[in-house]
Amino acid sequence: MNTEIIRGYRNQDELRGSFNQLARETFDGLDFEGWYQDGYWSDRYNPHSIVIDGKVAANVSVNFMDFLWNGHRKHFIQLGTVMTAS
Repeated sequence: MNTEIIRGYRNQDELRGSFNQLARETFDGLDFEGWYQDGYWSDRYNPHSIVIDGKVAANVSVNFMDFLWNGHRKHFIQLGTVMTAS
């Protein structure tokens, strides 16, 4: 069994497909492929996945966000797309 932690693989079709499959199974049909194809999956969204034998088995994603708060630009990190294969 080959186990790796991989991040930032949005342009790798096979891993992105495995990520999307797990998202569909975990979140009742949620699929990021259209988001990717439309150019919205940027460097600011980074999945960090445990990959076992080439398939995404678990994930937490880091989303970098900027906001204007009380007149000041603020940088935030959001953790999301937390999922584990059953």
